[in-house]
Amino acid sequence: MSKATDTKVQILDSALGLARSIGYEALSIGELAKKVGMSKSGLFAHFKSKEALQLMILDHAAFTFTQKVIRPALKKKRGIIRLKAIIDHWVDWSVKENRGSCPLVTAAIEFDDRPGEVQEKIKTHLSSLHHTIARACEIAVEEKELAEDTDPDLMAQEIFSYILSYHLYVKTMCDAKAGKRFRTSLEQLIERNLA
Repeated sequence: MSKATDTKVQILDSALGLARSIGYEALSIGELAKKVGMSKSGLFAHFKSKEALQLMILDHAAFTFTQKVIRPALKKKRGIIRLKAIIDHWVDWSVKENRGSCPLVTAAIEFDDRPGEVQEKIKTHLSSLHHTIARACEIAVEEKELAEDTDPDLMAQEIFSYILSYHLYVKTMCDAKAGKRFRTSLEQLIERNLA
């Protein structure tokens, strides 16, 4: 990795941390420059605009998500074990890591009613994530662990809804029992669809 690429990755790591804690709109090039010890003009040379910065943070979030959530899960046995690993790694990355929020959830909420390039990028990454979870469900059907009539898209959407709910109850409502209810809901979802 070149020094310029390494610098950009370090900047994006810091930007992602800020986006997780304060959101994308509140993140300014000036604040990020202060955090990484660069001048505004030096940082601006990397990103050109706030929207370009937001787009790069989203791509970096998706890349980081793949590295920390999807890749480790793919090492697990095909089927329900792999599906549960994706969920477990997502929860760890989304709620526990860096004391911030899931940057994909944060972005989805911030830009849900604001059409434009950033919203399109969020849709692309979330659609990819939905497809990954649905494919994990399909594989569990292929492995004869989930019933043949399991709807992978419905199951993926339900998993998404449980994770979003868990995020809300843990991060916003500080509900200590949210984790237990989250796990119970997931187990019931899987049990309903067992082969």
